[in-house]
Amino acid sequence: MKKIIIMVSTLVSCISHAGTSIPLQKLSDSKACQNIDKLIISDDSGKSEDFSIPDEDYLILRLSDTQKNGCYSFKYFPSISPDISFFIKNRKLTINEIAGSTLNGNQIRTSYSINLKKKRLDTLTSEMITFDRDEKANVVKVVSNLLE
Repeated sequence: MKKIIIMVSTLVSCISHAGTSIPLQKLSDSKACQNIDKLIISDDSGKSEDFSIPDEDYLILRLSDTQKNGCYSFKYFPSISPDISFFIKNRKLTINEIAGSTLNGNQIRTSYSINLKKKRLDTLTSEMITFDRDEKANVVKVVSNLLE
C-alpha cells in the first residue's frame, strides 16, 4: 500500500511538472552559443551529484559552448529524485531522474526541444519508466506517457 501511495503522488507531481516550458536565461551573445548541435550541458554548482529534494527545490543547469563558456542557464525542478542525469543529442535535451534504488530502476525521462529564438526548453516527451516482475519472475518494463 505504501508503494502505491508513493507512486501515485510521484505521478501527480510529475504530470504537473512535465507539461511546462522552461525559460532560458541568456548568458552570452557568442556565435558559438547559437549552434545547438555543439552545446553541452552541465550543473553550474555540481549539486546534481548530491542533490536532496527535501533540502533544495531546484538545480541551476547551464548550456555551454565547446569551450565550456556559459551560453544559457535555467532552473530545473526535479520531481522525484536526487539521482539525475542529463545529455544533449539530436538537438534535444534529455533529463533522467531515477527514483529509489538501482534494483527497481524506476525513472522519469523527459525530453525537451531547445528553442534558442524564444529562449526556452519545450517539453517533447515525458515518460515514467517502471520495472516489475511478472508471475514467472521475468522483468517487465512499463512505459507510461506523463503528458496524456
